[in-house]
Amino acid sequence: MVKYRDLSKSLASGMSPSMSPSKAPEPACEPTASASNSPLHKVFGKSGKVGKRQQLKRKLYSWIREQRLEGIPLNDMVVERKASEMKEEMKIKDLELGWLTTFKQEYNVKLVTSCEELEEQLITWITDQRSKGLLLSDKIVQDRALALKESLNAPSFNASAKWLLDYKRRYGLKLVVSCEELEEQLFSWITHQKSEGVTLKFTDIQKKVTELQKTLNSPPFDANQIWFSEFKKRYRVSLNFKVKELEDILHSWIVGRRLQGDVLTDQSVTNKMLDLIGNLKVSLPKPVPQWLKEFKKNYGIRLVASFVELEEQLYAWIIQQKSLGTSLNDAQVQAEALTLHQRLNTPAPFEATHEWLTDFYQRYSVTLAFDCKELKDRLHSWIVKQRLDGVPLSQKMVHDKAIQLNSDLKINSPSVDTPQWLSDFIIQYSIRMTVSCEELEEQLYSLIVKEKLKGNSLSDDDIYDKALDLNYFLNTPLLASDEWVADFKRRYGLVDSVEAESISSFSDSSFSDSKESDFSDVDEDNKADLI
Repeated sequence: MVKYRDLSKSLASGMSPSMSPSKAPEPACEPTASASNSPLHKVFGKSGKVGKRQQLKRKLYSWIREQRLEGIPLNDMVVERKASEMKEEMKIKDLELGWLTTFKQEYNVKLVTSCEELEEQLITWITDQRSKGLLLSDKIVQDRALALKESLNAPSFNASAKWLLDYKRRYGLKLVVSCEELEEQLFSWITHQKSEGVTLKFTDIQKKVTELQKTLNSPPFDANQIWFSEFKKRYRVSLNFKVKELEDILHSWIVGRRLQGDVLTDQSVTNKMLDLIGNLKVSLPKPVPQWLKEFKKNYGIRLVASFVELEEQLYAWIIQQKSLGTSLNDAQVQAEALTLHQRLNTPAPFEATHEWLTDFYQRYSVTLAFDCKELKDRLHSWIVKQRLDGVPLSQKMVHDKAIQLNSDLKINSPSVDTPQWLSDFIIQYSIRMTVSCEELEEQLYSLIVKEKLKGNSLSDDDIYDKALDLNYFLNTPLLASDEWVADFKRRYGLVDSVEAESISSFSDSSFSDSKESDFSDVDEDNKADLI
């Protein structure tokens, strides 16, 4: 084998690769008439430099060596593809005809493909053909094997029947098709043809059977009427169409039209259905309007929307906008109605007039203005969101939010500002608010004052128990303890023992002056809070 380095030296010195230095010819003193056809002229060109085509061949030979050192198998197709890439990089217009054969002879390159590589490529081709639904026979596979032998320059290889039998055994292939397998493929073909709306006759079946026998190399048999009758019984197939098959074909047609962006109406679907009835010779068991209604229901098909569907979607849009706190007016609702009319392709003409809008409001009980129920729903949603975010809420925070919503939604209800409204809201939505320790101590102090006014004396343990009860009902973060009880009594000026005479003094002006404001709402408001 001629090495690249030896070839370069021999070409540069004017020797052929097979010559030794001692046998090098004497250079001619004057160029002969045939000097332009000499090997040196082809390699170096008129200017004495190596030509681009020869540079390409050298680079290609180096690349082949690198690929083989890495254990990568090569064939003619791969080498030609690489040469084409190099040609583009080196800006060479075209290579001479048959250049690859000359290149392999010149560089002593053999692109030999083993039988194993041929068989691997063959099984890949067979898999690809079957994935496309193509049927293969022994003859087709043998022809493909011989074609691969030529293209891959494989060694002596004959796609004989013995080789094919062994090949199918090793790869688990079944090419020879039995009568049962032929019938299965015939059944699949009939089903496909009917799904496309093709009407078949017995002569079509006979022609397909003959075609499958030749293609699949199956044992011959007579596809007569007796056989076909048995075939229809075994596979429960009929050449006549049924209503269910008509509906399946119609549904496939609707899906295809919608994928193309077409808008379908009841009339267009009815026209297509009538065409199918005429072509497939199917009779409907029900009147067309009733059948179409059941067909759309069974297949979940919605065609051109009616005015009822438009109004339902408009109503849902209004509810959504109001849930987001968006203030709407009649003009915005009319604009949305016209947008829905265009998008849903509802029957024309349609004008969102003021009279229609007023009637729509009445039928759907719609008011664009917000009411107290919507305020409470939005307030409850806000509370849920705050709690999901881990934000503790007190009654004051919730009340402030309610007042803000009352103003933002332009409800302007005066009752929202009252504590009673908040108490009703908390009870209605079963909400437990977080109460601060100061609010708890205020309510505890009010309870103690009530007990003292009744002449009942509370010990430290009683105060402690009352504090725990309030802590549970009011959901406060208070941790009651003996130290806290002592500090609480000190801060609120409570004595350890209460005597009869101290009760009267306790209810005198000094006490009423200091805590009169605390007793004003004790009776009713604290009952509601405790509940």
